[in-house]
Amino acid sequence: MRKYFLHVMVVLLVVLVCSACNEDKKEIEYGDAKIIEFGFYKNSNIGMSSDYKGTIQSDGNIIVVYVPNDVDKTKLVAYFITTKNDVVTVEGVNQVSGVTENDFSKPLKYVVAEGTSKTVYTVKLETKPDEKAEIEEFGFYKDKNPHLKKDYVGVIDKTDNNTITILLPDYIDRSRLIASFKLSYNDTVRVEDIEQVSGVTENDFSIPVDYIVSDGDINSLYIVKIEDMPDAIWEKEAHLNSKLYSMVMKVNHKDNLPYLVYVNKDPKTSKYKSGMYKLQNNSLVKVGNVFLNGKARYSAIAFNEKGIPFVAFCDYTIIENKSINHKLSVMYYDNSSWKYVGGNAGKGLTDDKVLYNDIAIKSDGNPIVASMNGNTGVLAKRELNISEFNGQNWTTSITIPGRDASQYSYYPKIKIKNDVIYIAVLNVNDGSISAYKKQKGNWITIFDKYIDVENGATTAYYRDFDFDLDSKDNIYIAIGDDQSGKNQFKPKVKKYDVVKNKWSTIASPIDVKFSSTRYFSLCVSPYDVPFLLYRNESLFPTVVKLNKKTQQWSTPVVLENVASDNLYIDFTPNNIGYIAYENTDIKAIEVWKYDASVKSE
Repeated sequence: MRKYFLHVMVVLLVVLVCSACNEDKKEIEYGDAKIIEFGFYKNSNIGMSSDYKGTIQSDGNIIVVYVPNDVDKTKLVAYFITTKNDVVTVEGVNQVSGVTENDFSKPLKYVVAEGTSKTVYTVKLETKPDEKAEIEEFGFYKDKNPHLKKDYVGVIDKTDNNTITILLPDYIDRSRLIASFKLSYNDTVRVEDIEQVSGVTENDFSIPVDYIVSDGDINSLYIVKIEDMPDAIWEKEAHLNSKLYSMVMKVNHKDNLPYLVYVNKDPKTSKYKSGMYKLQNNSLVKVGNVFLNGKARYSAIAFNEKGIPFVAFCDYTIIENKSINHKLSVMYYDNSSWKYVGGNAGKGLTDDKVLYNDIAIKSDGNPIVASMNGNTGVLAKRELNISEFNGQNWTTSITIPGRDASQYSYYPKIKIKNDVIYIAVLNVNDGSISAYKKQKGNWITIFDKYIDVENGATTAYYRDFDFDLDSKDNIYIAIGDDQSGKNQFKPKVKKYDVVKNKWSTIASPIDVKFSSTRYFSLCVSPYDVPFLLYRNESLFPTVVKLNKKTQQWSTPVVLENVASDNLYIDFTPNNIGYIAYENTDIKAIEVWKYDASVKSE
């Protein structure tokens, strides 16, 4: 029995010893005990002029703190933050954040323990890699400033009192810009005592802004100023020596290139062909074969979201009788050939002949066309005629509820923005203008039969009309009315504020006799700057833009001293402008480019 008792006691003793061994082993296991923050505060260290925060490197648990050369490393008090309930020791001595002093002239081992978890950090002090407080990079970037179309980088001139100069077009709002910048090591920057965060803090840069950069010991002043960038220059991009006419142009927002529809008459056979060109490498190249072996008049271009071109036109190959001819046809290019939208139903789809077409593509990818009716039939002669495709069938002779059928609907213009369809039209009966929008299936009259009577106008000349929208859906109208006096028609641009329901005049009327110059083209750039292309008294192609500071037209730019016809201006989303027109002196097509994305931005 005694022998058995001794055997049991030996077993228990072995178990207790092994258990104690296991407990010792658990104490040195590494776990989740961590230092979250480490550094030196100036209020805990005499002679230190700034706070210095360490960098915790996860690989190897090394903490590096950069301090100036003149800091006494032998007597420093560290501050630190650890995970909950941790105990911190250095060479067996408990450490208290902001209290315990150590000699950091050599690396120190900080042991962080909590229960069975333990982590060892090596803390090293190194000399600051620089002794400077500098802004190394500075700019305004479009990803931080939604109203910018591109990035603008500043030029830092340290020889001129640390001046940072950024060139911006005069039409960009400078009162709410967010700067992105890169500073020298461990520096901070303030504007009027407000700490700046790169890519976050917004400031008003309409006047120079002082940036104070500090590394704790050194402070540097940088002056950020914005200057007006020289305007971009219109430069000839392409020339096509071919006897084309009835040209129209529109920019494809998918590839950002201008596309042109044309009509060509063979001088030998007198037969017509109609096709499309696009700009490519400073040349005009054909988009497929001709889309019509015949004459296409009053053409208009639109693109779907994939960049596929559509063209609406009066089809002169359709002659049913002397009174019913050149009905509306709509085609698209499928990257291999031209096809009618809806098959044969897309050829001659209207009940009667039409004129003055414009086309837009709805969000479902289907086209809608606005035209002027050509004959009395289903609709009155010269009544507004809307034709719409639903993916399977065409519906035509659609009218806008409430619109006076007796109004002559010259030059209807159609645009789609945010799934809202806009149509504006010149009512030639009385020289007034009307605009409508279709939203959620319902047509709404925006304004009707407007004449600028408050500025003395009584009517608008019937020869041309144009319309565009800005980024806030405000409506811009180009007309030639008699504000300047009876029968003294001059081109001008009006703006309709859709929020205030109020009209305003953009700058002053263009000082040309519109009854003889006749044609113009209006486009509002992506920065909401109106551009007007027109013919001067010599019929030379001339362009102006609104100066947002003076609110007047810029000095007219005559592109070249040639007689012109069928003028068009359009912009890409990134603010590159294109102009196309017929050079009637030599029967050629000219294309010009205004690269504001490079020269003016």
